[in-house]
Amino acid sequence: MNRKKLSMAWIALGLAMSLLVGCGGPSTTKTEGTVTKIEGTVTLNGDVGKPIANVEVFLVLTADPEEDVARTTTDSQGKYSFEDVGPGNYMVGAAVRGRCSVVIPDVTVSAGATAKVDLDLSCTP
Repeated sequence: MNRKKLSMAWIALGLAMSLLVGCGGPSTTKTEGTVTKIEGTVTLNGDVGKPIANVEVFLVLTADPEEDVARTTTDSQGKYSFEDVGPGNYMVGAAVRGRCSVVIPDVTVSAGATAKVDLDLSCTP
């Protein structure tokens, strides 16, 4: 193979590899200078005016559901926030111990963006 054809082959291979890496699934690499976050409010039984305090909220990377990325607890207004997460696809969920839980299975966050994910727990007394 001559030098020109060899150079073109390496360029094509490099392009193919960069495309594969870019499409290989969600990325958790943080983009410098940007803040990527997920935030929302947890409510009870569809009552938007009834936020719930002290509810555990978890964040899981969709590509690796066996491991939590982060956990937090809602404040007195039922609000939660995961700050400075990497862009990618996540599952966000909330649970009240032993009573009820909710999971949003596909939350996509772009670099520098804020994803608003409100969670509604359907609990029965």
